[in-house]
Amino acid sequence: MKEYFSHDYNSRNDRKLVKVLMKRGAAGIGVYWCIVEMLYENKGKINTSEYERISFELRVDEELVKDVVENYELFSFNEHKFWSESAISRLKERALKTSKAKDSASKRWTSGVSNANALPTQCDGNAIKENKIKEDINIVYKYNSFYDSQVSKIKPENDGKYLEFVEYIFGRNKIEQKLNGILSIEEQLTEDQFYKLLEKCNANKTKIGTILTKIENDKKYYKGKKSLYLTMLNWAEDRFVKNN
Repeated sequence: MKEYFSHDYNSRNDRKLVKVLMKRGAAGIGVYWCIVEMLYENKGKINTSEYERISFELRVDEELVKDVVENYELFSFNEHKFWSESAISRLKERALKTSKAKDSASKRWTSGVSNANALPTQCDGNAIKENKIKEDINIVYKYNSFYDSQVSKIKPENDGKYLEFVEYIFGRNKIEQKLNGILSIEEQLTEDQFYKLLEKCNANKTKIGTILTKIENDKKYYKGKKSLYLTMLNWAEDRFVKNN
């Protein structure tokens, strides 16, 4: 995700920047904004020893960089570092908003609230939009360690159905409860295994949610089972054989 910082459209009329323009021309203004970008990339502070590197990156004289930083009251500095108070303030505000958003999202996903009109993990469900998937992947999930690891590996270009499956067994379903029978099975379902099952479901017009519900409600399908993949596959194949 691209980061950004606010830039007032009339900032060129700031008296400090006008002085830069008068003495150093448009090059000075360009150096100023490039330095501001670098400060945001470096949490608001940069070592003064970096003047030479900055001048190299911008292809300008080191003296110009030092002049813009130290002589127009645009930045604060001491012997070792220079910084922007406004950049630091905005970075803190951004971090606070991000933290609150993550807390809110985490509570939303772990509260077990579900949409009764939409059953997750359906084979014929609509694909989740890419930006929704990226947002979900960045949420701090509170699943067990196995599914935490699996969710962290999901790629943004994936359709999101495996993520829906994980949410489903952890409470985002009609009964709004974890599927403890499913989770008691020793070996849980990897993303690769899930999509193999999904392909079989699509071919036979069966929903993964239906399989999960059946297994959860009937102990003989999960009690003492070692592999969730094989358990679901066996149930699905029994159903397909009986229907054909």
